[in-house]
Amino acid sequence: MSNCIMYYLSHCVRSLFIECGPTVVQVAEERFANMRTVRAFVQEKNESLVYNSRIDNVLQLSYREAVARAFFWAMVTCHCFLHHT
Repeated sequence: MSNCIMYYLSHCVRSLFIECGPTVVQVAEERFANMRTVRAFVQEKNESLVYNSRIDNVLQLSYREAVARAFFWAMVTCHCFLHHT
């Protein structure tokens, strides 16, 4: 009799696991996806800082280029002005 009860309980547990198995897997996949999303948002601030740093570097290089071009054209203009007068 004890074996029959254990078999019945085992059968019930197996059937419940088979029915609930995909649901459990879906819940686990959703939780992992949520964890990945949270991690991405946590990294967003860091990525923003890196992006801003690189943009600032490009801006500084642009300023240097503008000064170099201004100096070059000032020298060309001055040279041409001195030789034509």
